[in-house]
Amino acid sequence: MMTPPTAPPPNFPPQDAALLARHAAGDPSATEEIYRRVDSVIQAVVAKRLRRERVNDWGDVCQAARLRFFRSLPNWRMECSLETWAGVIAGNIAIDFLRRIDDEILVAPDDFRLVDKPTADPLRGVVDCLEWKQARFPPPWQEALRLHQEGLTQVRIGQQLHVSRRLVQIWFSEMYRELHGCLED
Repeated sequence: MMTPPTAPPPNFPPQDAALLARHAAGDPSATEEIYRRVDSVIQAVVAKRLRRERVNDWGDVCQAARLRFFRSLPNWRMECSLETWAGVIAGNIAIDFLRRIDDEILVAPDDFRLVDKPTADPLRGVVDCLEWKQARFPPPWQEALRLHQEGLTQVRIGQQLHVSRRLVQIWFSEMYRELHGCLED
């Protein structure tokens, strides 16, 4: 159950405030109505951000955006419409996703500083290279790798990290590609 939001600003539509209050009280029809109103916005924003090249990832990113949207409702300040808020969240989730899989940079999710990929240095040694690259994986990747080393399947890892199995597969694929670069030199 979510806690009812504080009093909405004067320009906030009263029907939306009532809908949120019903949702906070646990009314499933209110939740369905909110979902119906925001889902097309989430899908459109994700499709625009990820484009056709990442069409296979749209569903996972949309699901992550829906979850983040509904989790954010208790703390939402009601400064815009539900649809606008869902679009902002979907855009941010899509951008975060693209940053994680970008081939040219690694992103530290906690502060989003860009870190250059390492240049190949034949004097470094394979182990040093592997450790260096692994230490620069985003925290969710590191946690997925730790869980994998404990023997969990990709499905269980996804469940524990609250992401889809497909996203876990993508993370492992990207980690493999990054680490495999140490062996090619």
